[in-house]
Amino acid sequence: MDVSDLRQEFTRAGQVTDRIRTFLADRLLQINGGQGFAPLRPGALGVLHVVPLGSFAADLRLDLTAASPKALADICPIGTNGYNQRINLEGRLAISGDEKSGFTGYAQLFRNGVIEAVEVYYGWLDEKAIAGEAYESDLLLSLKKYFSALQAFGIEAPVFVFFSLLGAKGYRLAVSNSSRFNKHIVDRDVLNFFDVRVDDLNQDPADVMRPIFDSVWNSFGFDRSFNYNEAGEWKGLGR
Repeated sequence: MDVSDLRQEFTRAGQVTDRIRTFLADRLLQINGGQGFAPLRPGALGVLHVVPLGSFAADLRLDLTAASPKALADICPIGTNGYNQRINLEGRLAISGDEKSGFTGYAQLFRNGVIEAVEVYYGWLDEKAIAGEAYESDLLLSLKKYFSALQAFGIEAPVFVFFSLLGAKGYRLAVSNSSRFNKHIVDRDVLNFFDVRVDDLNQDPADVMRPIFDSVWNSFGFDRSFNYNEAGEWKGLGR
């Protein structure tokens, strides 16, 4: 590459990044305004986006009719194995809960390979709180499935992982040590955390999510996620 080629490549990379961030900003605005892909129960919302670079750098379009049943089943709502699914204009939607009592989350697979998953945190032990171990465990299990599905679709790394909390003001983080429970309350409604680039879809989701989880705990007044030991290994929920 000469200098001109390098300049064009950097400009193109910047344009792709801008397109991704514009897309995410629009999606978060829609979700925060109650215009997501399902009418959700009241509560704070955990929003996970998995964005392949190829979704915006190339003309990527999935053929959902040719996708394997397992790959499609892996795009399921966070924290549940029970859900309903259907094709929609944007791709394929999986919804947990029911319309009468309120939907508890959804996972939307866009036709360009982007995954958007939203989970409702509607309380814990009668508190306006998020369970510090359970929410991490649910995200890690889902992210592992999502990475597997992307590979089955033939989508290659890199991908970017984004996590946000919406409607979080007034919530606490419930942790296993009771002396830390209910100590800190979030002081803002919308929290956007670090985005992480993943260059290997076989990477352990616990390694991928650690900087994001640390940032979540920071927002609740803690130094880091205490679900990781001193060696940096995720040890939540008996792991």
